[in-house]
Amino acid sequence: MWHRVRYDATGCWVWTGATANFGYGLVSIGGRQERAHRVAWAMFNGPIPEGLKVIHTCDNPPCCRPDHLRVGTQWENMEDMTRKGRRRHGTSDQRGSRNGYAKLTEEQVAHIKGMAAAGHYQDDIAARFGVTRANVSYATRKTWTHVEPIPYPPAVRDRPVGRGAPAKRAARAS
Repeated sequence: MWHRVRYDATGCWVWTGATANFGYGLVSIGGRQERAHRVAWAMFNGPIPEGLKVIHTCDNPPCCRPDHLRVGTQWENMEDMTRKGRRRHGTSDQRGSRNGYAKLTEEQVAHIKGMAAAGHYQDDIAARFGVTRANVSYATRKTWTHVEPIPYPPAVRDRPVGRGAPAKRAARAS
């Protein structure tokens, strides 16, 4: 394996053999393709613990120098990428309306959260803001955690709640 390594001025041991996506070295072990940096880490440190990744501290994908590698979780790897500005598809600072996929603004979400907390129906909130009920659900439960709700007075709940409620209301109205 080591005959395919070039020692460069940065101190990295650069893999010169076959490469995979994003420049990671590939080596054949027992007929299987393995990432060179993972093989190098295992050769010097033993088996890679279950559920952990081998992370480059030098940020050089073809590097397979064992002291430029460490094990960590996928989360730690993503956080390291974000901290160092290497993340390709956004950073943790692209929350809310800074995210290119956002359909709402922080102000709209503050109103949505306030209305939902006051007991307004998600389908009514969605219609008011021109989004889907799923967008309202995400805004109130999973995303936009950095936005505080605007207080609203309690809603009058005069119709069924839950799955199928709009269809039940439509059936009752006809």
